[in-house]
Amino acid sequence: MTIIIDNTLEADKQRIEAAIKETEHNAGAICDKKVVDSLARILDADKKTYYNYRERIKKLGIIPIADLEKYIRQASESENPTPSMTEQLVEFVTSSAELFHNEQKEPFATFENNGHKETWGLYSNGFSQWLSHTHYKRTSTVPRENCIKDAINTLAGKAKFEGQKRSVYIRCGKHHDVYYIDLCNNEWQIIEIKAGQWNVINDPPIRFIRSSSMLALPQPQPGIGNVKNIWKLLNIPQGKKLLMYAWLLESYRCDTPFPILEIIGQQGTAKSNTQQYLRLFIDPNRVDLRSAPKNREDLFVGAQNSWLQCYNNLSHLPHDMQDAFCVMATGGGYATRTLYSNFDETAVETTRPIAMNGISALATAPDLLERLIPFELEPISDRIKESELKKYYEENKISIFTGILDLFAGTLAKLSDISLKNLPRMADFAHLGAALYCYAKKSEQDFLDDYNDMLTESLYRGLDGSPTATAILSYVEKHPEGINGTVGYVYSTMKQQIDRQRFPETTRGFADALRRSMPALKKAGIIVEFSGRRAKGYMLRITQNFGQGNVHNIHDVHGEGYEHG
Repeated sequence: MTIIIDNTLEADKQRIEAAIKETEHNAGAICDKKVVDSLARILDADKKTYYNYRERIKKLGIIPIADLEKYIRQASESENPTPSMTEQLVEFVTSSAELFHNEQKEPFATFENNGHKETWGLYSNGFSQWLSHTHYKRTSTVPRENCIKDAINTLAGKAKFEGQKRSVYIRCGKHHDVYYIDLCNNEWQIIEIKAGQWNVINDPPIRFIRSSSMLALPQPQPGIGNVKNIWKLLNIPQGKKLLMYAWLLESYRCDTPFPILEIIGQQGTAKSNTQQYLRLFIDPNRVDLRSAPKNREDLFVGAQNSWLQCYNNLSHLPHDMQDAFCVMATGGGYATRTLYSNFDETAVETTRPIAMNGISALATAPDLLERLIPFELEPISDRIKESELKKYYEENKISIFTGILDLFAGTLAKLSDISLKNLPRMADFAHLGAALYCYAKKSEQDFLDDYNDMLTESLYRGLDGSPTATAILSYVEKHPEGINGTVGYVYSTMKQQIDRQRFPETTRGFADALRRSMPALKKAGIIVEFSGRRAKGYMLRITQNFGQGNVHNIHDVHGEGYEHG
């Protein structure tokens, strides 16, 4: 084949003609790189001439025309390189968004969209949809799915290893001494609350993300707040309304442990409605009330997609789930093996407010009882139609939410004046509650009295909710001298005191349940002592401590409408 040095179009045509002629005795001549390069240049400069050559080469039947055009396209791209679609996506995001990661090395992006800033996780549907839509608006081409995935993986690497570390919040956050609440409206507005005042702002100093199930809070309007309008929506006893305000305000604070709300009452006490309307002023969701989580993993995964964890109509709370609630309410996490990997671990660390309701007491574990804010609802005598209640909510939601913000700002202004002594387990909540009481023209001691009374009620309800503790209470009430013997002997004796489901089926189960109830029993004036092993087994002694409490007074605590058992 004649080698032509000149690279002009005329030289390209001569090279192609020579290659076509040479195919008579050299079938591969048409695939020579220089011939293919010439065809690529002819395609770019003179398409009519190129298609004439294409037809002649096709008739030769030497090479599939699709293969030849693949070589020509590669040659054209090497001479006139253009960024791939993946590279275009990466370049666009890098130049128009802030890439960063959180404490868990999860990647995020903050970008301008329709006049406001939004933050999304790079692996979220929201980010990929924004990226696809924006690319189409810019180029009028639809990005391929695999290009989007490749671009996101590249961007995730940039966010993790080149971006800054930032805290990321869902619904509620804090920066310095200022609290922030995400309204979750289309403008991505945020409520800024500090001591004595609140404002709606557009560009907070912290980053908020959202899930697809989150809904918008009412849009507050300064000057029209009336928090008392909320009580037509909530069936809370008159003497405990300030404590409910305290729990409501504490649910906005992301920097403190959360007391767990327990709402109990017989059928017809509006437990679900009360809890649902509370949520509408804290963290509205497409599914406001959910059934009990099946396991610890479901609990923590659900907490990644909403702020307030709301559980409806629970009949029983297993001990492992009570432990998980304690961990989530005060700060902790869950770790498991990463999907499709052998050694990688995925850790979920979160703190969330929790609310639950049921007919009878749900918390029995001492740790959970000490973190509990229990409300027992009374039957409703004057019912309102559901449609009227919804109408009332729609007409008053703005004034109610505005009033809540006014109350929150006023309470924050009182925090620095509070100096409680002998703080309870939930010390931060007690501090806020005392400030709220002072803002409401009451005293710190008024709060402590109300809160301690509530904890005492919670303690005895928790004991009633434990078959083991109930059996011991029943026995000691009849036998003040107590009982002393092997664990097996005490177990068989206590088993005769109660006919209730979930009573431990084995001596070991009874001993474990008894150890969990020991702190609560001690507060009720009953001392449980495990001693060393004897020939017949481990020894156990249960006695009354008349100086600390008295089991005979238990039913007096339940005097206000609580139905034993």
